[in-house]
Amino acid sequence: MRIGAVNLRSGGNPTSVLELSKIMRAAGCSTIVFSEFRDNLAGQTLLRDLQEHGYRYFSFSSDIRGVLVVSEHGFDATVNPGGLSAFPNAIIRASFATYTLYAVYMPTGKRKIPQFRYLIETAKLHNARGEPGIAIGDFNNGCEKLDIQVNVTSGKRIEDFPAHPYFHELDEVWPEAWRRLHPSTYEYSWYASNKPISKRQGWRLDHAFISPTLLPQLASAQYLPEPRVAGRTDHSALVVTLDKSP
Repeated sequence: MRIGAVNLRSGGNPTSVLELSKIMRAAGCSTIVFSEFRDNLAGQTLLRDLQEHGYRYFSFSSDIRGVLVVSEHGFDATVNPGGLSAFPNAIIRASFATYTLYAVYMPTGKRKIPQFRYLIETAKLHNARGEPGIAIGDFNNGCEKLDIQVNVTSGKRIEDFPAHPYFHELDEVWPEAWRRLHPSTYEYSWYASNKPISKRQGWRLDHAFISPTLLPQLASAQYLPEPRVAGRTDHSALVVTLDKSP
């Protein structure tokens, strides 16, 4: 089973979203999370294309921080499962028959702290019940020492993630899949596209956190830079492979 995530960049446009759909389908993802989704012409174009290719089941929240989750498999969806008043479109819970997925697009800065607190407490509940789960998408957060290129290359804390303690706390409850498989590798999923290429610095913002019950099934977690390099978005896509359905 493969689960993918990619940021559309401000909702994308009717051309870019079709290219991103093609890339994620070619990666073999049975479930896909699209962050920065908007229910406009581009969003409707994307959803129609995905449905034509067998992704019959979907749910979305839509504003500047919307999320779309689509799948070849049926699920029950809840938008804003934590009932949060701030940024209510940041998380969708998709309850599949055998696992629960949290589709994520976090706001920037410290504004994401309520969402992280919700995910941390929810992950603890899933663990206590022995339930498999995954949270995947654009978290706008990471490890300051490993996931910010300028910090890595300088050996100094020049830039930071304002909510980084919550990233580490969630990682302690549900391990972050890519880092679990690449403990000493540096890779970045986002580069500021509004700066000259020579001055662009990378940040790893896109993650998948998985429950301990799924760890034995974790076969791979990889970034696909093609959509970012091609200019379809400013993020690399993320694809997580579980070697069998939970």
